[in-house]
Amino acid sequence: MKLSHFLPSFFTRKLFIKNLLLLLLPLLIPLAILGSMSILITQNYVKEDINNNNLKLIQQVIDNIELTFSDLDSLSLIFKEYPDVITRLKPILNNPTVSLDDLAALNLIKSYLGASANAKSYIHSIYVYYNNGADQYLSSNDGIVTFANSLDTEWYGHFLKADNQTNIWTEPRVIKKYEFEEKGTPVITMYKKLFPIDGVLVLNIRSDAIQKVLSNAAAMPGQYNIIFDEHNHPLLSDGLAALSDIRFEELLSSQHNFFTWKSGGKDYMVTKQVSKRLDWTVLSIVPQESIYKIPFQLSTLSLSLCAVSFILGLILTFFFTVRNYNHIFSIVSILDSAEKGNPLPSLPNRINDEYGYIIHNILKTFIEQSYLKFQLSERKYKQKTLELLALQSQINPHLLYNTLNAIYWEVMKFTGKPNQANYMIEHLTDILQYSLSDPEQNVILAKEVKYTESYIQIQKFRYQDKFDVRWEYDEEVLALPVTKLIFQPLIENCIYHGINEKEGKSGIKIKIARTGSLLNITVIDNGVGITPDKLLQIRDKLQKDGEYTDHIGLYNTNKRLKLNYGDTYGLNIRSKRSLGTIVYITIPI
Repeated sequence: MKLSHFLPSFFTRKLFIKNLLLLLLPLLIPLAILGSMSILITQNYVKEDINNNNLKLIQQVIDNIELTFSDLDSLSLIFKEYPDVITRLKPILNNPTVSLDDLAALNLIKSYLGASANAKSYIHSIYVYYNNGADQYLSSNDGIVTFANSLDTEWYGHFLKADNQTNIWTEPRVIKKYEFEEKGTPVITMYKKLFPIDGVLVLNIRSDAIQKVLSNAAAMPGQYNIIFDEHNHPLLSDGLAALSDIRFEELLSSQHNFFTWKSGGKDYMVTKQVSKRLDWTVLSIVPQESIYKIPFQLSTLSLSLCAVSFILGLILTFFFTVRNYNHIFSIVSILDSAEKGNPLPSLPNRINDEYGYIIHNILKTFIEQSYLKFQLSERKYKQKTLELLALQSQINPHLLYNTLNAIYWEVMKFTGKPNQANYMIEHLTDILQYSLSDPEQNVILAKEVKYTESYIQIQKFRYQDKFDVRWEYDEEVLALPVTKLIFQPLIENCIYHGINEKEGKSGIKIKIARTGSLLNITVIDNGVGITPDKLLQIRDKLQKDGEYTDHIGLYNTNKRLKLNYGDTYGLNIRSKRSLGTIVYITIPI
C-alpha cells in the first residue's frame, strides 16, 4: 500500500516537518555554531598573529639592513680617528703619479678597504674621495681610479649635487664594470661625508643581497615587502610592478603601524616599520584573501557540510516518515482488530526499534489479558466447585445445633451443673457455627483467632494438655481481613503429624506480623518433624493442583489461599526431623 493512499496530506506534512526538525536541528545548529566560532576565532587569531609576525619579520629586515650598512660607520671611524690616513691619502689623490713611499701607504689603505669588501659578499665596492685636482678616487676593487677612465662616475655627480646639510643618504644605482655590459650590477649606494675635509665615503651594497632579505621575510602568499628611502622613494621591492595601482604616499603618511588598505577593488593588510638609523621605511603588504584563506576554507567546508547534512536530513526524514507511519498504521490496525475481535498477528520474532517494542507489548498485553480472563474463569469455576462440595458435605446446621443442644442438657442432668463435657460442646458449637453459618469468605483476624482458640481448647482436652499454644502479634493486626479457617488446619497438622507422635509435652507458636502491604503468619511446632523425602513430596504436592488423602488440611488451605490471593501466594514449609516444623504464610492486605 502506498503512503498517499491512506495518509492524509496534512498529517504527512506535519509528521515530515516534525521528523525534519528532530533530525536536522540537533545536527545543523551545533555545526553552524562550531563553524561560525571556528571562523571568527581563526580570523581574529590569524589577523593578530600575522600582525605580530610581520612586525617581527620587518624588524628583522631592518636589523639585517642596518647591520649591512654598519660597515660604513666602521670605515668612517678610521678616517675620523686616524688623521694620518687622510694626511697620506689626500696627497696621493692630488698627484697623477705615485712615489714608492706613497705606494706603500696606498697599498695599506687599499688592503684595509679590500679586506672589508672581500670579507662580506654583499659589499660590491667601497670608494673614498677627497676633493683633488687630479680627479681621482680610491676604489676597494681597482685602487686609484681617475674619473676619465672610470665607468662608474654617477655617484660623483650625486655627491656634488647633495645638500650641504645632508651628511648621509642612499640611492639605488647600477654599476657596470665593462662597457659592453647591458644590465650591470644593481646596488644600493650609501654616501657619508667625511669631515672636516671635503670628502665622501661611498659604500655600494649589492641589491640582490637586500632583495634576498626581503624575499625571506615574505611569509604569506602574495606578500610584498618594499623599502623606501628617506625621501619616500622606493629602493627595493619583491613585487613593485604588481602594486602599481597603490598610492604609496598615502600608506607612508599613515600614523599606524598596522592597518587595512583598499585599492583596485582589493583589500590589503599593511604593516609599516621605520629604521631610525637609516631613516628608511619598510612596508609589508599582504592581500586579505591570502590572510583569510584558512577561514575562507573553513567557511566553504562548513557550508558544504551544512548542505550535505541538509540533503542527507531530507532523505532520512522521508525514510523515517514513511517507516514511522507504517508502524503507526500497524499499531492502529492491531487495535482495530482487537476491538472488533478479529485474529491478531503473531508476535514479531525480534524487536528492532521502539515501534517494534510497542507492537510486541500490545500483542503481548492482549494475549496476557486473554490468558488472565481464562485463569479468572477457571478460578471462579474452581471456587464455585469448592463451594458446592462444601455445601454437599454440610449436614443441616440446624439439626447439628439442635442435637448438640440436646446433648448439652442431657449432660447437665447427670451432673446437675456445667462440666468439662459441656465446655467441649460449647466450643464445638461455636466452631460449627463459625465454619458453616457465615457466608462471607474473609473475616477479621480477631474473629479468626477467637474461634481458633475454641478449637485449641477442644484439642487440649482431648490430648490432656499434651501441648501449649502461644500467640505473638500486635493488637493493630487484629482488624486486618484474612481467609476464614486459616489457622485450624495448620494447628491440626501440628498436632496429628508432629506432637501426637512425640513423647512428653510440646508447644505450638503462632506469630503474626505486618510488613508493609503484606501479612506474615508463621506456625511453629517442636514435634517430631518431617523426613527430607517426605518434605520434598509435600512441597511438590503444594505446587501441583490435585486431590490428596494425607495432609488434606494443609493442601486445602494452600488451594484456598491461591484462589483468594493468586498463584504467587500460598504455603511454604520447612522441617527437620526430631526438631519440628515451620509453616509460612504471606498474604496481601
